[in-house]
Amino acid sequence: MYYLTKHNFSKLLNLLHMDIPMNYTDAYIYYYSEYRLASFDLDLHYFTKNEARALTIADQLVKDIRVISEKIQISRIEREQKKWVYNIVSPAFHAKRNCVNLHSDFENVPIPESCDEARCEEYRTYFLAEKGRYGYSANKIAPSVFCRKLKAHFNLSESVEDLEKNYFYETSYDNSDIIDFNKSLDFEKEASAIQSIIDIFKENTSTFTTENVRSAYYRQNDEVISQMERDVMKSIYKTRKQLVSRILNFYFQKLFKNGFDVPRKVLEIAGFKPCRCCS
Repeated sequence: MYYLTKHNFSKLLNLLHMDIPMNYTDAYIYYYSEYRLASFDLDLHYFTKNEARALTIADQLVKDIRVISEKIQISRIEREQKKWVYNIVSPAFHAKRNCVNLHSDFENVPIPESCDEARCEEYRTYFLAEKGRYGYSANKIAPSVFCRKLKAHFNLSESVEDLEKNYFYETSYDNSDIIDFNKSLDFEKEASAIQSIIDIFKENTSTFTTENVRSAYYRQNDEVISQMERDVMKSIYKTRKQLVSRILNFYFQKLFKNGFDVPRKVLEIAGFKPCRCCS
């Protein structure tokens, strides 16, 4: 068995090709609006594109494990680069559960989700070439001007304010905690516990748009909104991430209980590299 961080397990799921539209708008309108998870009553519109895609693929694998060999094609990790402005390193798989490299974070600037995938490389080149001219210091042009250009040039659906707050500066991402098999997990109790969290999530998000909930990570630090709303956004973001982690782990446990394992060949085809520290 090879060990992956929770972040990289989600990344692996996103590399599995299924009949899910890759276009940002089409995925929400024509797919996630109709899709229902087998074990949970959850509206995927409230989750980011990558979160919703990972949850959907994990759900389909649990429904019928044969889909892994009959319907899935594996995309190499180069596709992951389309999400980030700065170059990323290949994710690793680990031979030892206690490897020190299983606990790390990374920083990068995300490419807006509405950016056409065919233009991601153009976006990256444009961003890197122009960003240095913009900032908040005296000799810089206001970032909002740059974001307005990005929005117009790449036909982005995000607002100028959203682009400035969420897609202009580097953001830190957690890449710690491992996916591990729990032989004693009570699936019925865990499913009930997760559904309880979902019910709380539904109640807390009932007065917000799906777009606001998806961008809760950034809105929790938005000084334009009240402190009370920022606190609510912080709570919503924390609950949303908790749900994704718990549900993916639930599906992972079910898969491995049924004898599923991720072969080294699949990891290597997807672009994962063996950890230099423990492999």
